[in-house]
Amino acid sequence: MERQSNLHGPALDEHMKTEGEAEPTEGLVDEARSGTPPGMTPEDVQGRSTLARFLPHSAFPGDKTQLRKAALDSDAPAEVMEAVEFLPKGRTFDNVAAVWEALGGGHEDSTHRS
Repeated sequence: MERQSNLHGPALDEHMKTEGEAEPTEGLVDEARSGTPPGMTPEDVQGRSTLARFLPHSAFPGDKTQLRKAALDSDAPAEVMEAVEFLPKGRTFDNVAAVWEALGGGHEDSTHRS
């Protein structure tokens, strides 16, 4: 006789047995499922993500000087500090995506949103 859990019923036990098994995905992987937004490369996603780790929401909207201070306060690595130094003076950025775009990075293609 197979022992059942006393925390839930047999149907849930059966579901839990197969929960970790992967379903076939041949032909189903697209940009939305891959985690890379349309119009961006994996490098864009990684670069923008790195900026976001060291430029907190509270830094926005902000100009180059404010973003430099926020990056310093966040103990940003040299690569982030160098990127902030390349930002144009006299411009206010609303978010990390705007900073990334100003640095020449890709951005989501809004024509492909679902």
